[in-house]
Amino acid sequence: MAELSAAILRRMFETIREGVGYYAAVRDSDGAIVDLRVLWHNEAGATLSGVRLEAQLGKTWCEVWPGDHRSIFAHYSRADATGGPVQFGIDYPHTGRFYDVVIYKLAPDEFLATFYDVTDLKRHALALQNAHATLLASEEHNRLCTEVANVATWEMDVRNNRISRSGNHDALYGLPPQPVWRVETFVEALHPEDRTASLDRIRAATVPGGASRYRFEFRVIWPDASVHWLEMVGHVVLRDAQGAGQLLRGSLIDITDRRRAEEGLRESEARFRLMAENATDLISRHAPDGTVLYASPSCLRLTGYLPEDLVGRQAFDFVEPADHATVRTFFTSIVEGEDVRSTQFRIRHKAGLPLWLEISARTIRDPRTGEVREIQASTRDISERKAVEEQLRTEERVVALALTAAEDANEALRRTQAQLLQAQKMDAIGGSPEASRTTSTTCCL
Repeated sequence: MAELSAAILRRMFETIREGVGYYAAVRDSDGAIVDLRVLWHNEAGATLSGVRLEAQLGKTWCEVWPGDHRSIFAHYSRADATGGPVQFGIDYPHTGRFYDVVIYKLAPDEFLATFYDVTDLKRHALALQNAHATLLASEEHNRLCTEVANVATWEMDVRNNRISRSGNHDALYGLPPQPVWRVETFVEALHPEDRTASLDRIRAATVPGGASRYRFEFRVIWPDASVHWLEMVGHVVLRDAQGAGQLLRGSLIDITDRRRAEEGLRESEARFRLMAENATDLISRHAPDGTVLYASPSCLRLTGYLPEDLVGRQAFDFVEPADHATVRTFFTSIVEGEDVRSTQFRIRHKAGLPLWLEISARTIRDPRTGEVREIQASTRDISERKAVEEQLRTEERVVALALTAAEDANEALRRTQAQLLQAQKMDAIGGSPEASRTTSTTCCL
């Protein structure tokens, strides 16, 4: 049974689309990972790596792919230290592609890594984001059709239940071109859970007094049973005498990739939140004015305050008055242009103890306007380091004073020695300096 399970497992690894690699760590004399030896790759892994499988086996990374891999080996070192798994993304220069990688530590010197080429997904997500931004900014539906790729347009005549549409419209529902498209066709393609809400949005716009413009997202089920996300933007362009909508025009865009990217982003954010909540440093998010938007649980250990005590408060509220200017300058400078910055300041622990903290922060900016959306920061307690620095400064002052005193003593000693030497010389020539002067005077008389 164990052999059968191993065979099934190997067959699974050989057939999946993700690349899978099995590596042995190569360490230096200090035990640090400085290279990886390729023990095995599945076919997908060999293809994604750009090198034939037989040309890799038994060789090290640096032999197969010459270059600087220290950033990658750092992730393996992290997995080695923590037991993994470790996930990261990398833009790999040897293939020109972007990969999502997960490392698992199997044994003290053995690692399993899965890597998936997400280059096209990233490009599609960026393309969809740009298309969506254009859609939001534009008022003319004909302009949308020419500027945004894969956007379908439609026009619905409520009076005869006929919907005319662009040539690519039906394909967004996974259907070949249909001879006629009616409301019933639309409803049948909708995901059952989205039918009521979608029809309600359209009805709300067509009733007398309803909003002329509407927008909503919904799911459709293709004939192959796959689920796709679409976004509809509609506009009531004609109403009857009672105000009921008679003619509607709009556009349709496939947002499936964007939705999947958003789901991946939420999962990524969940992982990073888990990391923040287990970090020893205080991880925080701030509005541009310094208001605390999020504080990790480690703030209790660091400052004595619970996260809810900090959220909504100004960061300056907890800073010692003498350091207010330092912290305000820090936030001002990072908002005005310095995307990454650090500084040191003092706070008062909730228990009343003074603390020295060091904060490192970076800005998150709107990609279109460049304005700062928020500031992300990592803060640590450096009180012990500051105490050591102060002790060193005190010792330096004591040594300086001692050296000055020693120099003064040496100078006094040199003067005393000079006086003694002078006295010895005078004794040698006939007496003290006074006697010499007396003798000289007598001789003159």
